[in-house]
Parts: sequence; C-alpha cells; structure tokens
Amino acid sequence: MLIQVNYPDNRFDYVHKNMLHGLIESRDITRFKRSSGWVTIGIDPLRKLKRHSIRKLQEGESKIVHVLYNDNNYDYVSDYKLDDLIRSNKIAKFKRKDGWVTIGVDPVRLTKRVQ
Repeated sequence: MLIQVNYPDNRFDYVHKNMLHGLIESRDITRFKRSSGWVTIGIDPLRKLKRHSIRKLQEGESKIVHVLYNDNNYDYVSDYKLDDLIRSNKIAKFKRKDGWVTIGVDPVRLTKRVQ
C-alpha cells in the first residue's frame, strides 16, 4: 500500500507503508495523508507504532538497531549483525541515539564487536 507524503522542501511523493514509520521517526517528512486527511508530524496525534519486525534477541545480544536497507525497507537487527551489514554494503543508514547515520557519508566505527 502506498501512502502520500510531503517532504520539508514541499515535494510530494508516495512511499510504501513500511517506510512511513522510519520517515516519521527521522523527521524526513512533514506530513502524510490518511484516509481521513493530512496528518502533520509534531502537531496531529500519532498512534504508537508497533515494531512487528523486532525479533527476540538471542542470548549475548545487548541491543537492537533500526536500519534502512538499500532497497528502502526498514528493519531492526542486533548490534552484532550491524557490523556485517555495514561491511557487506547492504544498508544505507542505521540509527544511533543521536540520529540517523548514512553509510559512506557519516563516520562509522571501524572495528568489529567481539562476542
């Protein structure tokens, strides 16, 4: 299902519904259209978004990380898997506490975590 969105530079686009949560969270859009009308981020109420794709963490995994794959799908992965995804160039971005990190643009750690 495609959802109409409005970007901060006033461009309009249609995105897959799976991308909406990430765009809202990263503040990459200013509003999106529901069947009842436009919703403005930061002004209109938003329901709590469920994290359907969060899998149960395996023993020894300390946290999960929100990632954006190169095919524009969002997911949550363990912090250990993040290193492999970065090295194999399968993700475009991942989220830290202070915001989204773009692979190839922002600094990324160079050492692999030891399990």
